[in-house]
Amino acid sequence: MAPGLLAGEVVRSGWFPLGDRWRRPRRFERWALGATDGTAIKRVVGLPGERLAIRDGDLVIDDHPVLKEPPLLAELGLAVAPGEPPSVTSRRNDERWKAGPHEVLDDAGVESVRSHVLLPVRDVGVAAILRVSELPADGFVRVRVQVGARIVPWRLTATGRHAIVAGRLDGHLVAAAWQLTTTGEPDERVHSCLPAGAPPAWQVAVPWSADGDLAPMSPQLAISCEAPPDTVSLERASLWRDVLYRPGANGGHSWSLGRDECFVLGDHPAASIDSRHWGPIPLSRLRHRLP
Repeated sequence: MAPGLLAGEVVRSGWFPLGDRWRRPRRFERWALGATDGTAIKRVVGLPGERLAIRDGDLVIDDHPVLKEPPLLAELGLAVAPGEPPSVTSRRNDERWKAGPHEVLDDAGVESVRSHVLLPVRDVGVAAILRVSELPADGFVRVRVQVGARIVPWRLTATGRHAIVAGRLDGHLVAAAWQLTTTGEPDERVHSCLPAGAPPAWQVAVPWSADGDLAPMSPQLAISCEAPPDTVSLERASLWRDVLYRPGANGGHSWSLGRDECFVLGDHPAASIDSRHWGPIPLSRLRHRLP
């Protein structure tokens, strides 16, 4: 279940594991399940009676892409490795950051016993932390985040440190901003790709129209702000990428689930053995839910 769980880490079940046998699973919950070679940990992505497909790297349920909310992206997504792409630049004197379109590959950056061909990931975004030391006379700082040809405007109305996250995700333009009450550094124990404290839902989530931006490249990303000199600083800006779901080894990419079946996937699809190979599994094989 890399990258969320790595070799050697210890997991625990919920507070009342025996009750899990009578609990219906929810989408994206992690469960321990009975497998042919022992116990496996997988994420439930398809629920009884649904039609599930993997399309362009996204999870599609009943012909609708499933949009991950920020806490789930923080858990499933990955920070793009430092130095990738080389075109990323940061100009601190005018508080501007820019990354041109480039290819991001779905290497999870974790140990794997299986070699695999790397594929390009289209869903990429930026996670930034801005520090506002003083507000202008009009009471707010204007921030503009560019994702492809789209501009998301923000108004920061308080001093302090603010997280801003935006990008292309699951067929949508998404964005969110929140004030940080802690250091804002991701919790290394959960391998988060976003600053701490991500809100439960996106503040901006609109369909990404098919206007030529659906090539297997990341969109251009940029951050700029309007503020008097020395009142706003860009502490950091980094790239994140979404998990890229892959079809089954036999090329299968769509499945229909029975009324007592679910569909499970690993968080590192390039190396995972899961329902893409087994097919839908009976709910009776689910043992314990992991928090």
